[in-house]
Amino acid sequence: MMTSNMHVSNNCCLCEEISSRTFPGQYRSAYPIDSRICHETDEFVVLPTVSPLCAGHVLILPRQHVSNLATLPEPARRALLACANSTVSVLAEHFGSDLYFFEHGVAEAGLACGIDHAHLHILPLSAATADAVELHIETDFPAHSADSLVQSLSSSTQVKTTSYLLHGASLNSMRMSFSESIPSQYMRRLIADIQRRPEWDWKLLDGRPELFATCAAFTGAKSLV
Repeated sequence: MMTSNMHVSNNCCLCEEISSRTFPGQYRSAYPIDSRICHETDEFVVLPTVSPLCAGHVLILPRQHVSNLATLPEPARRALLACANSTVSVLAEHFGSDLYFFEHGVAEAGLACGIDHAHLHILPLSAATADAVELHIETDFPAHSADSLVQSLSSSTQVKTTSYLLHGASLNSMRMSFSESIPSQYMRRLIADIQRRPEWDWKLLDGRPELFATCAAFTGAKSLV
């Protein structure tokens, strides 16, 4: 499905996984599966994260290698929204309608969690927990704007030079915070702390049942047919 004019990186493990459609060998001992691609479009793929904070925790990644989603051209941002909406339909059907969205967009490679391929997190999260997350972010990194997903990614010139957090409980109302001091895995750790669970590091957490539950939810999903 990937068009020839899309840039991919030879040094990116996610570019390799998307192009080969093969689950990386280093995770096979925990997840004996050939591929974790749950859904895909011409421009995006949906993968369950290897270290889910809960069942239904997925990533939407562009096939094109970019460091943040705001770097994508306007048509691709609209395609991202379409992919996100279809993903939400499946997650809501299986895990409930309370969902949360976030991206740690980096201005340059190597500043986030060690993965510099842009990705939008979507995960089931109670409204009360989402509210607590938003209040904490506002204390640490006050939002500069609040708008829809597409408008948030389109409206600010800071995204080209400054790392950001894009976050919210609705694709129609996303907040954007800018700072170069956002810690690696800040959002994962914050959500885990609020839920009083010790596991948050994506490199260490073994969430096998949650990953398989997420894959099962997308198998034969009517909303994606």
